Order: sequence, then structure tokens, then C-alpha cells
Amino acid sequence: MERRIFIFLVFFAVRALSQATYEWVNIDCGTETNYEDRYGLQWVTDDEFIWTGKNKQVSSSVVVLEQMESLRFFTEQNKNCYSIPASTGVRYFIRAAFFYGNYDGISNPPTFDLEIDGNKWVTVVTSITETVYHEVIYMAKGENISVCVTRTRDNEFPFISSIETWPLPKEMYAGMDRNFAWLKSYRYRYGGTDTIWYPDDNYKRIWDPLNPSGLIPVTADFTSLISSTVDDPPEKGLLKAVEAENPTDSINLEFPFPNSNRFTYLSIYYAEMTELFNDTRSFGFVVDGQDLDLIVSPSYQICSGIWSKTKSSGPLTVDLNPAEGSTLPPIISLIEVYSASDPLITTGTSLDDMNGLDAFISSFTKLQGWSGEPCLPSDTVWQWLNCSGDDPPRITSMYDF
Repeated sequence: MERRIFIFLVFFAVRALSQATYEWVNIDCGTETNYEDRYGLQWVTDDEFIWTGKNKQVSSSVVVLEQMESLRFFTEQNKNCYSIPASTGVRYFIRAAFFYGNYDGISNPPTFDLEIDGNKWVTVVTSITETVYHEVIYMAKGENISVCVTRTRDNEFPFISSIETWPLPKEMYAGMDRNFAWLKSYRYRYGGTDTIWYPDDNYKRIWDPLNPSGLIPVTADFTSLISSTVDDPPEKGLLKAVEAENPTDSINLEFPFPNSNRFTYLSIYYAEMTELFNDTRSFGFVVDGQDLDLIVSPSYQICSGIWSKTKSSGPLTVDLNPAEGSTLPPIISLIEVYSASDPLITTGTSLDDMNGLDAFISSFTKLQGWSGEPCLPSDTVWQWLNCSGDDPPRITSMYDF
């Protein structure tokens, strides 16, 4: 089993929200007007980002968030793409949301693919009653990011409820290899009972509560941190934690994954909840059976963190083990786990072919809704094109469409 382990331990002064919110793009797909939501976030219609599809309202009696009250669905093309402005070389959080709500009255939530810049992102399996979210951290390759929904099953038509993108400072998640997209698999806060989101998290990350049996909830005796880590976890999440029951006990966590043999990236955050006078707390980390050879002692009112990248198959296991001489058990407040995509394509469809295709499309109104990467992924080529398997792919023929 191949593994790569990297350790990160750094402290930074707590900073105010440095992200300029005007760079955030919050798209409410299918809505007719721009608006400000209950959190003060500005949402815009999707008219400027896509040409295809039809708008549909969802019954408000089953909707919790305003942006889930509408959607855009696609019945004509096999691939439909949003073009979202970006800055080359900047790492982005991208979140897509899907709320079916039986908008079409047939009680058949569809399954389809989600793509980003010609790379498969994930297969979306929607639900009649639940909102499905997919998040990815992705470094922009150009001045636009293409987010596409692709039909993969007969008579199951893709739709989308919202898309959010926001840039990250270059020091955040710096251990993530830019040759992959990093798909959010798990993000939990321990010790608390409510979900943390914006504005408590400066970057709109969603932290779901999780309190495993056998672990003891702990509450800080302070109300604010004096410093935090570079990945800027939410302060609210560091005011709660769980610890093992006894000083000699470990915290053992497991995160299911399919046997994909891919890289996983995890971040763990913790702080000492009370000032220690006669006690000590120190512990180490074992990830997928690999000792990270690191002993930490949390500091009072200071967020510390580690990140680790490993390649394995099957469930990801994370153990926090008490160090020799520690009189208090291990403690944890927050954790994030991401999985790597397949390696990102380095070259899309031949530039000469793309220039010719763009000129061809501009000549026919019927074709002007086609956008995004035409030849990749290879199993979702535009339905009126044939492409070669070369690198880069070439357009070899067109069909009457």
C-alpha cells in the first residue's frame, strides 16, 4: 500500500475576513431576479453564465433555503455548461447543489454526471426530498471555469439548483497537489450540536456536527481564540471538542471510502479548552496505520492543526493516541477529509480545432448553446461530434444535428 505523509503545523494571528466578497459568485439557477439572502450574501440569476436549459420553480412548502426554490433543467443536449469567471492559478472552492423536489411531477430523481473543465467531477445521485451538495477545491487553469451537467441515462434529465465559487488565499490548502481536483468527502465539528456555516466560517465551509459514542464533549472556558492556523477554521468550531474518556484511551475515527486507491487529504484542528496547571495533554497521530511521528501538546486558546496526505484503498482510519506521560486524553474539534480526482487533463481539445468549432457555432443560432470542453471526458463527447483519442483530442467529424 503506497503512502505519502506530509505534516503541517503552523500558527498565524487570527485574521478578519480578508476575502473580498465581491469576488464570490453565488448563482441561483433558475431564479428570475437577483437578491440578498438572510445571511447578507448576494445571489444572481444564471442568465449570464449559460445559454441552454429551462427554468422551473420548486414547491416552497418543501424548501428550506431560498436558492433551492428554483432550478434549471436540461432536456436537449447531452452536456450543458456554465462558464464562470476566474483568475488563472487561483485555487477556488466550488459548491454545486441539487434539490429535485419532484419539480417535474414524476417522482423520479435523476442520476447524471458533473464535470469541471473537461474532467469528471462526480456522479450526482439526486433525492426527492434531500438537497445534494458536492464541493471541490480546484485551481483555475484559465479565465473561466466550466461547470457542466451531463446526461448519462436515457430519460433522466440533469438539473442544477445553485453554483457557488469563491477564491482562496494562496496559503490555504497549500498541500493540495494542483494536478488534482480535491473533492470534499467529510467535514465535521465535534462536541457541538449545530451546523457551522457562513458567517461563522469565513469561507462558507459547512461543518456538520458529529459526536461519536464513547467520546466526551468538552466546552472551552474562553469565547475567542488568540491565534489560528493558516487554513482559517471557524472560531466557533474551536470552542467545542471531544476527548477520549480516560487519559490512556485513544480517539479512533473511520471514514468510509470505496476501494479507489486514491490520495486522501485530511486536516485536523484542536485547541486546549482550559488552562492547565498540574496536568499535561499530548498525543500523536496514526493515519491508515502509518505513524506520523509527531507528538503535539495543544495550547490554551490557540488553534493548532496538522494535515496529512496519504494514498490507500478502503476506509480511511485516523487514530489520536495519548503520548507517554500525558495525564489528559487526546482531543479534537474539527476535521476535513478530501479525496483526489483522477489526474486533471493537461491539454483539452486541439486549439486549432476549437477555434474552427467556435467559428462554426457562431454561424448557427441552433448551436450557440454548446459550450465547455467538446471532446473530454471521452465518454461525454458532444453528441454531434466525433473525436479522436489523441493527446490533445482532435475533432474528426460532425453529425447532422
